[in-house]
Amino acid sequence: MLGISYTGAKPVLVDIDPDTYNIDLEKIEAAITPKTKAIMPVHLYGRPVEMGKVIALAEKYNLKIIEDAAQAHGAVYRGRKVGSFGIMGCFSFYPGKNLGAYGDAGAIVTSNKDLYEKLKMLRNYGSPKKYYHDFIGYNSRLDTLQAAVLGVKLRYLDEWNRLRRRNAELYNEKLADAPDLVLPDIPKDGTHVFHLYVVRTEKRDQLLNYLKEAGIQCVIHYPVPIYSLGAYKWLGYSPQQFPVTEEFSRQILSLPMYPELTEEQIERIADLIKKFHKDKVTSEI
Repeated sequence: MLGISYTGAKPVLVDIDPDTYNIDLEKIEAAITPKTKAIMPVHLYGRPVEMGKVIALAEKYNLKIIEDAAQAHGAVYRGRKVGSFGIMGCFSFYPGKNLGAYGDAGAIVTSNKDLYEKLKMLRNYGSPKKYYHDFIGYNSRLDTLQAAVLGVKLRYLDEWNRLRRRNAELYNEKLADAPDLVLPDIPKDGTHVFHLYVVRTEKRDQLLNYLKEAGIQCVIHYPVPIYSLGAYKWLGYSPQQFPVTEEFSRQILSLPMYPELTEEQIERIADLIKKFHKDKVTSEI
């Protein structure tokens, strides 16, 4: 849920915007130091970051932009697809993504020729040609079978994203009068592709269990902020530095979201949520 300003050896984390769940654009500049090399905005849940402000800061401080578009295949900001604003864009094709393979897969896009050539070598053991290795790389070549699957599914991505947006609009319509529930905002200057449909509620855990008991599968994306994970303890951050992330990590809940979701299913989920809140209020009186 955090944005990142990358300073070489140590990434600097930035708290999230309470309205978009993306990086708080007003806090990026204060995180920039003379060591900063790049800004890494995350298009979280499928909502595009307002890239105009990020680009202005990058130009002002001569920084690179590396986009995390892992959840935002096909998302658009002011007529332009995300992943195309920075020096490179990173996509995940994990099976659950809007464009998912049948196994693990991913891709990096770039218009920088030198970076393109280096990335090709990095994915192939640091090798420009067989048996020659200029540096230590990885085995990260996209499997041919996964590429074939993705090539077919890519034809349907725009339609699947349209259906996700329709489902999000239906959720917002049917949950508009649900108490103690904050619904996701649908941006006017971009195209949200709703990889996830995330609501917030003070009674998150109770609602999660209630829906699961009713046969509705919900998930928390993400229950533990990055700075609290063991792998990033070395950064030295405390929860007090990220008040929005701390608060939201206790409230967020992802409701079912996929293109084939029907209006009847969404209506049932909405009715259950409203019934939960009604029963909760009644039991507390």
